[in-house]
Amino acid sequence: MGSRPWDADYVSGGPPPPLRAPRLRATPVPPSSAPPTGPPPPPPSRSPPKDSRDRVRSVEELPPCFQPIFPSFKYFNGIQAEMLDFILSSARSFVVSAPTGSGKTVLLELAIVQMLMKHVDRATGAFNHKPGELKAIYMAPLKALVQEKKEEWIAAFGAIGVVCKELTGDTDIVSWSELNNVDILLTTPEKFDSITRKNKDRGGMSFFGDCALVMIDEVHLLGDERGGSLEAVVSRLKVLSEKPSLRGAPLSSVRFVACSATVPNLDDVGRWLGAPSPDGVRHFGEEYRPVRLETKVLGYDPAKNDWMFERRLNERLYEVVLNHFQSKPALVFCSSRDGASSAAKELAEKARNASRNPFVRDERQRESLREAAGRAENRQLKVVIPQGVAFHSASLDWSDRELCERLFRDRLVTVMCSTSTLSMGVNLPAFLCVVRGTRQYAGQGEYREIERSALLQMCGRAGRPQFDTSGVAVIMTQKHTRVIYDGLVHGTQPIESNLGLAMAEHVNAEIASGIIADSETAMDWLKHSFFYIRVTRNPRHYGIAPGKNPDVACGEIVAENLRKISAAHMCEIGEDAAAPRGNFVRPLEGGRVMSDMYIRFETMKRIMSVQSPASVPDLLMTLCESDELSSIKLRRDEKVLLKGWNLSKDEPAIVRFKVTEIRGKTGKVAVAKTIKTAAQKIYIIAQETMSDQFATVLPPSMRMEVENVFQNGRRIMQGAARYYANVSKKGSFAAYCNALRLAKALDMRMWDDTQFPMRQIPKCGKKSVQALANAGLRSLDEVLAQDPRALERIVNKAFPHGNHLHDAIRSLPCAMILRIERASEIRGGGITATVTFEPEAGAGGGGGEGTDASVTESSRRWTARLIIGTTWNDELLHNERICQRGPAPDNVEAGVPVTRSVSLSSAPPGGQEVTIVATLMFDKCVGRDTDAVLRVRATITGGGGGGDAQFERRMGAVEGNVANVVSPKGRNRVAAGKENNLSPAFCRLMAAPPVAPKPAPRAIWTEPMIPETATLGSRPVAVSGPSKEPFDAFEDVPEWIPAAAGKRRAPDDNDGGWGGCDDADEDLSWGGADAHHGPPPMCQPPTLIVIEDDDDEDGRGRREPRPDPPKRVRAAAVFAEPSTPVPDDAGFTDPTSGLTLDLLCDDW
Repeated sequence: MGSRPWDADYVSGGPPPPLRAPRLRATPVPPSSAPPTGPPPPPPSRSPPKDSRDRVRSVEELPPCFQPIFPSFKYFNGIQAEMLDFILSSARSFVVSAPTGSGKTVLLELAIVQMLMKHVDRATGAFNHKPGELKAIYMAPLKALVQEKKEEWIAAFGAIGVVCKELTGDTDIVSWSELNNVDILLTTPEKFDSITRKNKDRGGMSFFGDCALVMIDEVHLLGDERGGSLEAVVSRLKVLSEKPSLRGAPLSSVRFVACSATVPNLDDVGRWLGAPSPDGVRHFGEEYRPVRLETKVLGYDPAKNDWMFERRLNERLYEVVLNHFQSKPALVFCSSRDGASSAAKELAEKARNASRNPFVRDERQRESLREAAGRAENRQLKVVIPQGVAFHSASLDWSDRELCERLFRDRLVTVMCSTSTLSMGVNLPAFLCVVRGTRQYAGQGEYREIERSALLQMCGRAGRPQFDTSGVAVIMTQKHTRVIYDGLVHGTQPIESNLGLAMAEHVNAEIASGIIADSETAMDWLKHSFFYIRVTRNPRHYGIAPGKNPDVACGEIVAENLRKISAAHMCEIGEDAAAPRGNFVRPLEGGRVMSDMYIRFETMKRIMSVQSPASVPDLLMTLCESDELSSIKLRRDEKVLLKGWNLSKDEPAIVRFKVTEIRGKTGKVAVAKTIKTAAQKIYIIAQETMSDQFATVLPPSMRMEVENVFQNGRRIMQGAARYYANVSKKGSFAAYCNALRLAKALDMRMWDDTQFPMRQIPKCGKKSVQALANAGLRSLDEVLAQDPRALERIVNKAFPHGNHLHDAIRSLPCAMILRIERASEIRGGGITATVTFEPEAGAGGGGGEGTDASVTESSRRWTARLIIGTTWNDELLHNERICQRGPAPDNVEAGVPVTRSVSLSSAPPGGQEVTIVATLMFDKCVGRDTDAVLRVRATITGGGGGGDAQFERRMGAVEGNVANVVSPKGRNRVAAGKENNLSPAFCRLMAAPPVAPKPAPRAIWTEPMIPETATLGSRPVAVSGPSKEPFDAFEDVPEWIPAAAGKRRAPDDNDGGWGGCDDADEDLSWGGADAHHGPPPMCQPPTLIVIEDDDDEDGRGRREPRPDPPKRVRAAAVFAEPSTPVPDDAGFTDPTSGLTLDLLCDDW
């Protein structure tokens, strides 16, 4: 064999290899593709290119170690043969434009071979694989294409030991070390953009310098809305390749390879990627297409609106299909799900009424279609399938989609009407592809023209090489847009940059990564973009006056976006004489979070503007209004169902946090009776999915949408939590905890206080969970305590299902005990508290009663967050990630208590209460989180002077809806009201407004409606609450309260009088006469005042209420009906402040 251009001993002008007949690369047809009826498709064929420069090139010309990569053919086709020498002789970048199915993938594979040839021993010809030393990055716009290519390349390159790994939104990377040994990384532009935004010092990608080859499939994606991410990540790599710190690394001479369908401005793409012209910028015409494709654009008169125009197209669709399908399979792409089903209905009806159904060939096919229609779940599918027609969209169940694909692949269904899902990487045998309408509904009554890449994908489905020798694509559009689409499909419409659509987000990402450090480096980054290339060629398209200097125009664009980001408090811009260029741009926390978590600019602004303290409903609605979910639309036929769920009073609640509206001139807030926006729809369907209500089922049309909500929601809420934790310790405790809990709920797809934590167990479906609950087994520990055989009988599953359930529970974190052990004063009036947590005795099933020291470790590694804060000023005191097997002495499951101390640098004035809350929140697990609450009150002692603050405490893990409130003597226990939030105890505290330090006492309002203001004499008083259950939420209340509120009940055996609770608190009482005397005469129903006087020191027990009020009062809680003021004579002296208080309520 003669020497080759890529061989070291190559001599130009050597004899060419012997000519052989070309053989196309053939993709094997899967067994399921073989048609059971009718003749098989003819084998693909193509005449050799007529260009005299083409030579027939054999796979045997490659080094022997790489020949197994191409097992399905022996000879390269015309395009591959023409590019072979250029690809293998150097590492220069190149771009190729060629028709669909012409073998562009082989060009990418040859580029990988050229990269790997550096590891070939020239003496022996052996491939010395060095895992991960050189990396190839493959980017494609769709996950389906990435997954398809991964499977192909694992089979092809796996034979020589090359490691391929997929990295998309469906895959998680535990650590970057996982990617160190990867040779080919296959990803989407958005995912690769996200992982390259952080440098190694900030926990990001550690193999920047190893990237030797970057392959871009479908580079015409640049012209779509999503093209900005592709452009940004390539521009970032170009800037990094010029960094002095990476000189000599593979990235410094990175090779860019791009493939595309036909585009007229391929030179611009080549210039952007540094491809030499003309050798590295190659355009191959339709004569290279292995399957001849005829494309037609049909124009029709417009209608009054887009909906009417779609109906008009439906009427013409049957005629279009009949004229072009040649009794072969046809795909009809529609702009909506309803459009796909209505088009199928129209075609089936006309076929049924025809003298002979053109879509059914014979009786054998007809019988097969009848049998298949019986297996369909969808009613409309049952009607259309017997006519040889089907439809395919996300509104169908998965089984129905699989059925339709199989029927079409087996050529039983002749016409398939579909949304764009079938055009994205799904290879079906379509001879004819019809694009029925070029405008898509974008929500809020707006229609937009279809994206370029989507249209080309649809047309590319026609005439696939392994199925046909020719194909037809028909585009049905309006008359005035016919010329536009005719130019697009024939390659006369240039690609434009879409970086400007999200310029602020991408500029911010480069600021956070350190690439942009000042105005000069910002301009340098923009000059590496495709945006800059097109501005110089077509300035008018980007709003720039012709003749204006492109550098000046781009400088203004950069400056405008820097000001925009700075105004949103995501970066800092300033002058600094010591800086290299006299100015600087520095990232702020909001900008770093937005970049690292891949959050859009407007969404991050919403997160930063949420009022503190942020409740779970606030954060959930912020998520629902995010730009990331703007593609979800509210459809007319969904409003009735959503309204019913929102108004439902079923238990468990379908919608925990209702959509509300303001009614009337009074501004009354009530549950909304109409769902009006897409954000409200998202708000409801997300909660329905996370609810414990098993009776409801999300319609198929919403399932794909809710997947989008959960995929984006977890990431956005984790970003929000990180921002709240880092931007300010004070005023961020509630927001941080609620954001973290919501992120976890979205990740687990259930609320963290779910009644059915067994939902998280694999292979424990809805029926099994309900069966366990009906047997009284709801918690993880209750199931774990049951015998496995008993569990199998309960859920009606065979052996060893019960053991599998036990194993799955044991893989979760074991139950923990969390406590706040002590609180003491520190100099200056601060507070110190100690938080301890340890495994519960016998947790995990390792022991039983009496085995206090027994702890069984989880079989799977877990992590958790220990969060400590105070609701006094909403301050985050401690935030730490806890690992299952941390370093000594923090090996949690070894049974050794883990202790952390926290301090408040300052305490409120005497008499005010401080609440310290601790929570242990597990990642990837529900049913194990635990909370503890400590409340202390500062009391001034000694002569009214400046004595030291003294604190007493009472600790308890919070369960249910009650938190302990402890007075200085530990006697006044009043439970706060119930808040309907994630964790009924913990999040109730989070949702309560922070109480600013005030010397005056507080009036505690617990009616469902709260007055705007309240006064103590002439002093305004903080108003807190509300509680929907003012009496039932109390653990201990004075016995006369329920009676005075009109809640009289039969005498209790224990108290012999009035009562609202089974046991009244012995330390909270009036003292004096018997309880049957009722409330004090000053407290006429329905106005009630709870007062506590000094209790006796000798612990004589409960004293009965007396009619006369005490002389001293420590606290007052007021229950009042509207327009019912507290009596004017309710005046008391407060021992803490020394004030005489006249307790009054303004009219409201």
